[in-house]
Amino acid sequence: MHPAPDRRLTRRLSAATAAMGATLALLGCGSFDGLTAPSAGRVAPEDFVAEQASPDPVAVTTSPGDAETTTTDASTADTPGAAGRDRAYAVDAMLGHVNGEAIYAHTILDPVEAELAAFGRRYDGDEFLRRAAPVLAGRMREVLIDKLILAEAGSGLSEREWQAVAGMVQARREELLRFYGQGSLAKARAEFLAAEDMELDEALAQYREELVVRRYLQQELMPQINVQQRDVERRFNDMMAQGVFNTEDRRVIRLMMTRDAVSAEVISRKLADGDAFEVVARDETLNSYNPTSGGEFNSGEPITGDQVLGVEEVNAVILGLAQGEHAGPITAGDRHFFVQVQAYVPGADVQLRDVQVELEQRLRLEQWDTLFRDFRETLWNGGGYTDPVLMTEKLLDIAIARYDTAG
Repeated sequence: MHPAPDRRLTRRLSAATAAMGATLALLGCGSFDGLTAPSAGRVAPEDFVAEQASPDPVAVTTSPGDAETTTTDASTADTPGAAGRDRAYAVDAMLGHVNGEAIYAHTILDPVEAELAAFGRRYDGDEFLRRAAPVLAGRMREVLIDKLILAEAGSGLSEREWQAVAGMVQARREELLRFYGQGSLAKARAEFLAAEDMELDEALAQYREELVVRRYLQQELMPQINVQQRDVERRFNDMMAQGVFNTEDRRVIRLMMTRDAVSAEVISRKLADGDAFEVVARDETLNSYNPTSGGEFNSGEPITGDQVLGVEEVNAVILGLAQGEHAGPITAGDRHFFVQVQAYVPGADVQLRDVQVELEQRLRLEQWDTLFRDFRETLWNGGGYTDPVLMTEKLLDIAIARYDTAG
């Protein structure tokens, strides 16, 4: 029995950064999380502004022919008296091009179909447009940048490297055939589709793209990451100054208080006899401080730092107690206090050596973020593609016809 193939290699371009490890798995496209809803529910150039890199890019999909595909809405066609009211609309169409490659509506719509269908059931007209426009504008940018990245990555491969990619894809295909079909292509396709919810050929195409993009990142972008020791030390000192690595003592306190000297003597005797502090503190005839909770201070939450209690005489005693120890009576004016440190976690000063690796990874990640964001924006600004506003407008018309069932 062969081990199950790593399914990450069959899904999306995010695996392209696997060689960098989890800390640098940031290959992606704009998610439009900060997109402002377009006025009147349509799109405008500002809806395609630069976005931060996201960890989940969209794979390129091979498209069918250039002709539009149409359908007739059966909800009206089969209804008596519906003559002349059939809704014929495009279910797929070529929207434009990126670097000479056609962009089809289904490439944008399929991954967000469930979301758009939900909008269509709940909203109509302008409200449907207002909600659908940012979703489609975001998907449009994702697909465009995805294709730009793939084209840029593929343009630098030598013939020998393309041959290596082809060999790795073939090996991957044979692995999937063995696992899912025991050598049978038809069985492998059926089993793979059932298990992965995608076609085997599509998965192999994505794997090929992952290999191409991974090679580009490893050879072109990753060598530009340069974290030096002085960078680590500077970040450590900055974080120390902000108190990030300095931890203070933490204590959980129980407290008893009485203004009656006789009660104070009784409490002292009970504690000396071995009665539990919490049990004695629950006696409201002796203790006037939170007897129902057994004298919990600060609702039982830890107190951070050296200023535990506002009564200095009591605070000084608390600082000298170890975990589980109690003291009292402590007289302050006419009040008699008893305190117990129920839990104690001492503070610690973190040394650079303790966080060296973590800080290096963080700085590398920040450099990668900047490099990849600049790389994406360079491609976006210099790429050859149809105006995304025009493509998204056309896509909205298709979405209205397909999904705006509430209208």
